[in-house]
Amino acid sequence: MEVVFLLAAEQDLQEAYNWVAEYRPGKELPFLTEVDSRLEHLKSFPLIGQVYRGRYRRLLIPRYPFGIFYVVESNRIVIHSIFDLRRSPEGLRERLP
Repeated sequence: MEVVFLLAAEQDLQEAYNWVAEYRPGKELPFLTEVDSRLEHLKSFPLIGQVYRGRYRRLLIPRYPFGIFYVVESNRIVIHSIFDLRRSPEGLRERLP
């Protein structure tokens, strides 16, 4: 399956990377490797993420406070957000109608 990032999710990934660079210096590459590993796993097992709400699923990124929120469509996985799970869930609810 193809993985597609919405623009907001791409921005989220950049913000998550910046957070890791600031608060866990030297862990930027392992963070990106972990994200890539999770996305590759999603391609093989698209329903592995826990149902969050409605059609949205959440897949955690181990060792980091972020979750990948996505939707499985017929032939692709659409990443809607990479959300900092320490933040208020209200912000996520606004982004995932």
